[in-house]
Amino acid sequence: VLLYRIDKLASGSIIFKVLFVEDVTWKLDDVPTIHATLLTSLVMATRFKYELIGKYVGEISAVPDSKIEEVCGEIRQTIMNIESEAESRGLMDQSMLLKAFKEEQRDSVIKMYKDWYVIRADLLEALENKNCDTVRENLDHLAKMNKEYLQIASIRYKELIADEY
Repeated sequence: VLLYRIDKLASGSIIFKVLFVEDVTWKLDDVPTIHATLLTSLVMATRFKYELIGKYVGEISAVPDSKIEEVCGEIRQTIMNIESEAESRGLMDQSMLLKAFKEEQRDSVIKMYKDWYVIRADLLEALENKNCDTVRENLDHLAKMNKEYLQIASIRYKELIADEY
């Protein structure tokens, strides 16, 4: 039995995801650190794409007033859940992430890293204030940044793997 993930819901309840078979996909013990860091970042960026951006980007403007608090809470909790997993896998260390990229890519990644914290702060404030327009704008910015990161990181991961063969 393997505790795979713990998700906190906006309502305060918690969902435990338990696997009854061993999940070897996250066992990166023998994977070089740079590869493991980049792969983990791709997984977290993919989660952002589907669990946050894909789910809420178009919908936030259409949320009825009676549901806005619930949806804002879900968005906030989704961010916290993904960040928590990323942190548990050591991904919040900017210097480690930067080592995975070529010198000429690092400035773009540094900018995205800095932009993320600005967008995150503005987004969390907008969620707290239930300001749908600002939430939508921030999710739109996040979507663009996420797409750019996924493209850069995917290409870099492909290069790392190709260089080994």
